[in-house]
Amino acid sequence: MTKLLKDFGTLLKQNIKGLFVFIGFIIIILVVLYSFASYETTNSEFCDSCHYMDPYVRHWQASKHSGVDCVACHEYSGGDLILSSIKYATETYNTRPQARVMNENCLAADCHDEESLDKGLKYKENIFFQHSTHLNKVLRSGKLHCTSCHNQMSQQDDESLTHMKVNEQTCFVCHFKDAGEGEAITGCYSCHGNPKTAVEHDGFMFNHEPYLELGVECKQCHIKIVQGDASVPEGKCYSCHVERFRK
Repeated sequence: MTKLLKDFGTLLKQNIKGLFVFIGFIIIILVVLYSFASYETTNSEFCDSCHYMDPYVRHWQASKHSGVDCVACHEYSGGDLILSSIKYATETYNTRPQARVMNENCLAADCHDEESLDKGLKYKENIFFQHSTHLNKVLRSGKLHCTSCHNQMSQQDDESLTHMKVNEQTCFVCHFKDAGEGEAITGCYSCHGNPKTAVEHDGFMFNHEPYLELGVECKQCHIKIVQGDASVPEGKCYSCHVERFRK
């Protein structure tokens, strides 16, 4: 054993220069391969190379973010993407990938500015919304992030689904979970405000203000508020305006 070690030491001394050259060459090859792989995997077209990513890519291409590279939002290093490629090749991948998007990436330069978070906006015509109210406070579901609501991503080929669209189910979980029928955790006014305009209902005009002054609560008429468009069933009008006078 001692003689074997001596012979190996002698051989190493005689070829030490060539050994260093060989190791250096291998390191250069690995660096070049890693750099090439990192560059290729950060290209958005690379994300479409895995078959289970097809629907996600199609939704992204049809969205307002189609001009933004995937890695500009999703935090994946070159090493992470190379590892994902290895998992795909060895069939050890997850068909439901969890793609991280940090708030800082959404609020980066040339994207969404922080000043717009304080501006009120309307969602679906009758819902008043302000981002800062939801992002700057710890709410019942904890600290919210941009992707807490903007998480509409699916593997289904549904044209109604758009990449990063607001998922209404998130609204329902926060505002209606554990609430009574026709009730909202934060109250109706926090989202809809005080209705001031007359609306048409079954062929006649309806004004909310006189009923609000009488103390009529929203839930007395709007019962199924998480189903359909929360419209008032005809029976509710009948029970007050007809049944009441029969008694």
